[in-house]
Amino acid sequence: MKKAYCTYGSRTGLRCMDLRDFISDYAIELENYYGVDFGEDKRGLSDFGRFDGGEQPCIICFVDEEDRRFVSTNRPALRRAGRKRRQKIIHRYSYENPMNRIHGYVFVEGGNNNLTPEDKNILSLSLICSSTFTDKRGIGSDMMEILLDGAKEVGFTDIILEVANEFSGKGQESDEEQAEQPEEEQAEQSEEESDDEESDDDEDEVWFPDEDALEIISHELWRKTMRFKDDTPYYNVDKDYISQHVEEYFYYQDYEQEEEEKEPIDVMDEPDDNEYGGFWYRKGYKSQEGLIGFYKKFGFVDEPKVHHEWNCYSCVPFPTMIRSL
Repeated sequence: MKKAYCTYGSRTGLRCMDLRDFISDYAIELENYYGVDFGEDKRGLSDFGRFDGGEQPCIICFVDEEDRRFVSTNRPALRRAGRKRRQKIIHRYSYENPMNRIHGYVFVEGGNNNLTPEDKNILSLSLICSSTFTDKRGIGSDMMEILLDGAKEVGFTDIILEVANEFSGKGQESDEEQAEQPEEEQAEQSEEESDDEESDDDEDEVWFPDEDALEIISHELWRKTMRFKDDTPYYNVDKDYISQHVEEYFYYQDYEQEEEEKEPIDVMDEPDDNEYGGFWYRKGYKSQEGLIGFYKKFGFVDEPKVHHEWNCYSCVPFPTMIRSL
C-alpha cells in the first residue's frame, strides 16, 4: 500500500490527510455515532485516491486532532436549548460526531487530456472548502499552501481550476445523455453494477462505503459549504456535486473508461453573451471577484486556453485559471 501524504497547517495546526485515512483512523467512533459500517473490522484501504501524482480523484481533508469536545468556541449555548435543539447543536459542533473534525477539504483530480501539452502533468482543483462550523482561522490559506507544495512534490507541473458561479451557465444546454438513456437499460446497468459489487465484496477485504456511508460522508461534507448572507443560510455547492465526487473517489476503479477524445472549443473575437468572455461570463467573473482574488494571492492567473484550447472542463464558460508549479 502506498504511503499517504500527510502534513500539518502552519496557521491552524490541522492535519492534512486523505479521506480514506481519516475514516480508517476514526472508524470506531464513526460506527458508534452513526451505527453504519465504516470498515472498523476491515483495516485494508484501497490505493485508489492517493495523492501521488496520478489522475485518480483525491479528497484531501484538514483534520483537528485536538483533545477537545467541541469544534468551535462560538457554538450556541447548550444550557438554554431544549432536547432537540441540544441534539442538533451536538451534531453540528461536537466531536461526538467525528465528521466535525474535518474543518476543510479539497477535491482534486488529474486534468490532462488529448489536447493538453505532453510535457505537462496537470492537476485539476475541483473544490476547496473550509467549514463554517469552526473557530480556526487561515484554513483556506493552509489548504492552498499545502496543496501547492504537495502537488509539486508528487510531480504535477500545473494546477488548473474553473470558478463556478450562478451566471456563466446562462443560455447553455444541460447534459441530458444519462436522462435520455432508456429506463430498462439503466435498470440493467444498475443490476450489473450491484452484482459486481457483491462479488467484489465477497473476495476483497478492502473496505468500500455502502449507500448509507456514502450518504453520510456526502451530506457532512456538503454541510460544511453552508454560508450566510444577511443571516440567511445558503450553500455554495449542490449536494449532488459533492455526492458525485465522493462516489467517484471511492469507486474510481468502476468509473474507468476509455479516454474521451476532446476537440478545442471555438471562441469568437467578439463572443456571444453565453460564450467565454461574453456578457454572462463577465457577470459571473464579477460575482466571484473575492474568490478569484484569493486564488491570485497564491499565484493563479486567468487562462482562457484552459477552457477553449485544452477543453479541460465542460462547455459552460466558467472563468478558468492556472498556477504553474
